[in-house]
Amino acid sequence: MFAIAGVVTYFAILWSISSRLALFLIAYATMGTYFSAVIGRRLIGLNYYQERFQADFRFGLVHVRNNLEPIFIYDGERHETDQLRRPIREGGEQFQAANLVEAQSRFLYRVVRGPGASGSILVPGRGLCRRPA
Repeated sequence: MFAIAGVVTYFAILWSISSRLALFLIAYATMGTYFSAVIGRRLIGLNYYQERFQADFRFGLVHVRNNLEPIFIYDGERHETDQLRRPIREGGEQFQAANLVEAQSRFLYRVVRGPGASGSILVPGRGLCRRPA
């Protein structure tokens, strides 16, 4: 309740200073929220697949460790090597996609942090706030 009251009060004060700046900041916050949701939605799925890949790979390593002697006796090194390399080949594409989305997310974070923040990218243009006469 106090947060809503604070936002309304802050917006009213900002509107009294400059209505154009207030509308720009509303649009800025809306776009930032939208892009965060779009990028974040993709990142959730990619992180899930990355975790699944890592779990499959760990399972394969434990399987090889636990069955080392039968694998050696029955000459199954080639089969087990192929079984361990398969998730690496499949997981590499997911890993690259996850890195791309995380880079987009970091860029968006730097943009949304706004003007005045260290390393910010987007700075509102001049003319959004009227100078007092």
